[in-house]
Amino acid sequence: PLNGSGCAPANIGVNACTFPANTTISILSANGMTSLLDSNGNGTPDTGTIPQPSAGTCPAPYIISTSVPLRCGYPVVITASIPGGATPGNNGGAGYRLVVQGTSFFNNTVLDTVPNVLTTIAANTVDLTNNLSVAGGATIANGLGPDDLAVKTTNIVTPSTAAISSTTFRLVVNNTGATAAIFNLSSSWISVPAGINPTPTGWSVTFRDDGGGGACATTAGGAVTSTGPIPIPSMGSKLICAEVVVPATSTASAAPNAGPTAVIPGNYVIGFNVVQQGAPAVTDSKRDQVTILPLRNVALTPNGAQSTVPGGSVTYNHSLTNNGNATEAITFPTAAFLTNSQVPANAWTATAYLDANSNGTLEVGIDTVITAGVTTFNLAPNANQVIFVRVNAPAMAGSPPNVTTLTATYNAGGSTVSATDTTTLNDGLRLEKYQQLPAGTGSCVITPATTLTLGVPNAPWSNLAIAASANTIPGRCIAYLIVGTNTAAANITSISVTDVVPANTKLETGCGAPTVTGPIALSGGPYATGFTGTITALSSPLATTPLPPTGIFTVQFCVKINDV
Repeated sequence: PLNGSGCAPANIGVNACTFPANTTISILSANGMTSLLDSNGNGTPDTGTIPQPSAGTCPAPYIISTSVPLRCGYPVVITASIPGGATPGNNGGAGYRLVVQGTSFFNNTVLDTVPNVLTTIAANTVDLTNNLSVAGGATIANGLGPDDLAVKTTNIVTPSTAAISSTTFRLVVNNTGATAAIFNLSSSWISVPAGINPTPTGWSVTFRDDGGGGACATTAGGAVTSTGPIPIPSMGSKLICAEVVVPATSTASAAPNAGPTAVIPGNYVIGFNVVQQGAPAVTDSKRDQVTILPLRNVALTPNGAQSTVPGGSVTYNHSLTNNGNATEAITFPTAAFLTNSQVPANAWTATAYLDANSNGTLEVGIDTVITAGVTTFNLAPNANQVIFVRVNAPAMAGSPPNVTTLTATYNAGGSTVSATDTTTLNDGLRLEKYQQLPAGTGSCVITPATTLTLGVPNAPWSNLAIAASANTIPGRCIAYLIVGTNTAAANITSISVTDVVPANTKLETGCGAPTVTGPIALSGGPYATGFTGTITALSSPLATTPLPPTGIFTVQFCVKINDV
């Protein structure tokens, strides 16, 4: 029988075991893998009966002694599994002692002891590098050695306006210790551009296995949190692909602090860290950086089209939106920022305004007139500015359609964006549209009364936008009135008026079925509650009952906002 499997460092005496606490000692057979048998069942491993030499040799697995008289011996392997938390060192210079004792089955006074000494317990180590392994020539520039707080690799990304972007860092986990080990992976934000959330949650960092080729050009399987179930051998390494996802600029906040999903230009430094499983003191880290470049993208929408009468005017609403990731200085450097295609042949004029109070309605005297070379403002990422263009038609008829072009500059004046508005002259027929909320706080059962004075309906009919309120929620109603006036000196004999039931609403006859006045009649239909589509009114009968000079006709109907 052999003894030595119990190691209690508190033991004293010449045969005391001095390995660290919780060390597990195993006595194995000659192959170093199989446990020894317990032939007599006494709980102590033994070698079994060892034969005598025959003709100067011993049968396998026994070995012949080198001394005379010749004897057969059975080789055993002693392993000591040292706990991961053991303190590295050499035990004050004495090393770590373990004594193995062999005792005869037949005479327990026949025994012998053999001391075994481990001179030093060396700490396991790991080194995290970029691109190259320690064995493959990694240097300090790749992260070789302890973290020196310097950025090792920089990946440059130009973000997208609507789609995510990604970039990958090639991390090499090098097991520079003496035993095979598995290492856990983690990352953290070290620094981001000044003024934004220190943890940009719109971003993500995911570790993946290389899909082959050693370049992280492809990845294998899903996300991983460690180097895998197979330990990395001593002085071995494993490639890990660290994928960094950058959100689209359209998901970023327009606030001055840029919000949690900031994609503003600058440097985003990420710390990568590896820790040996079961040995938290065995760790290494390094720093890599994503540099976000400016994305310059400003849009001016939509293009507009309306009609008016000679001497009339129309207003177009445009939205100037910064879809990029950097604040833009918007300018209107020359008089050419607002042009009319029919000038000078016809006396069209136009004026552009900034919506000063952000209410979406042109208010002359309140909203800011845009002046070439003077007006400028900053537009933050994802912010927008409403711009009105008021187009005035010439007093005389006969002009072809006029195209008004509005142009703004950004990117320090190096880029431009434009929108066009096409205005057509009607042959003396002026159309005005009015609206109101039926009386009774959102009532859908009261038909609004209509009285015209010089072609203008009584209050509360108005051609101004209705402000959002408790009466503009789903289930409430809105009444519309179209007033047509013949401003020409001759009869108008063929009239066709169409209007579309607005999106997210349906026709509601409870507060007034569609009605007309003047020499027109409803066409199409039936215009019952729930109808969606186009309401049409035509001259009645067509081309034989004219609308005289200063003559007026009306079309009135009511809609209900869809319930959600």
